[in-house]
Amino acid sequence: MASSSDIDLNDNIIDLSRLWEQYPKADVLAIWMGLSTNNDKGIILDNMEAGYTLRVIYGGGSAAFSKTNLSWVGGVVKIVGAVTKAGIDAATDGEGIIVNPSIDAISDGLNSAFSGASIEGKVRNFWGQSDGGKYEIDEGGVIVCMPSAYGTIYSNDDTHLKDDGVHEDGRIQKYYKPAIVDANSFFPCNRPGGLMEQTAKRSGAACILAWDKESAFGDNVGWYEIKVVVSRPGVTGEEAENAVSNTHIFNN
Repeated sequence: MASSSDIDLNDNIIDLSRLWEQYPKADVLAIWMGLSTNNDKGIILDNMEAGYTLRVIYGGGSAAFSKTNLSWVGGVVKIVGAVTKAGIDAATDGEGIIVNPSIDAISDGLNSAFSGASIEGKVRNFWGQSDGGKYEIDEGGVIVCMPSAYGTIYSNDDTHLKDDGVHEDGRIQKYYKPAIVDANSFFPCNRPGGLMEQTAKRSGAACILAWDKESAFGDNVGWYEIKVVVSRPGVTGEEAENAVSNTHIFNN
């Protein structure tokens, strides 16, 4: 088993087209991410095709957005499974989990990378919520930039959430500004009215990154754990999540 010292913590790009070619029977790809909050490019899912759906099925962790002088950490993204809509492993015909990317070792490596600084000051969880329970509009948490964004979206006056109820309600869709809607992108939110998925309207790269101003990533500390499924046209995000759940891929 790999140790944390063997892990490449700047392995933040994955090519979806190569994975679909590698697992042609698959309807769903299950992907694990260790998202570094001080990488302003985030995790890149390259070559996502129009009509394919990206669904976030888990997000966790906390990060601070007010620390300085840390080394850059790219983050890690790994394929952990490829399954059919019925929840059968597409690579081994049901014989087992197809990939073991040593998630524990990756997690240990990311924790070590940020061990020189404490998680303090402007602490935000994966959902963009502060320690006091308030959902913040302009920093912390995660944004999923779909291919229609043509790259990364950063927090500014045109993109941050509307400040008229979001602090209590969460980052639900009605608080999105037009720039986010036009980019077919979303802030993962598991509250009523929130989004956990989008279907790509054009082909290109999807980017998942911490929500912050473009110039402010250098003072961030910590990382978020994210689990997503990407499904072919005709397979809904919910069906994809259920298929992966049936295989227990993320439990291994």
